[in-house]
Amino acid sequence: MLVGSYFWGCLADLSGRRYTLAMMLFMQAFFEASSGLISNFWGYCILKFLTGFS
Repeated sequence: MLVGSYFWGCLADLSGRRYTLAMMLFMQAFFEASSGLISNFWGYCILKFLTGFS
């Protein structure tokens, strides 16, 4: 979350808050839905990391 918040904050400054928030929420929903469907432990860990990043 520490790295993701810095990245998303810089992107929000460049492209606007509404676009960044929509992209971040879409990515979080996608990664959470994917982590519920995966049957591999390491894939689950990677998807949870990506969820935390977004």
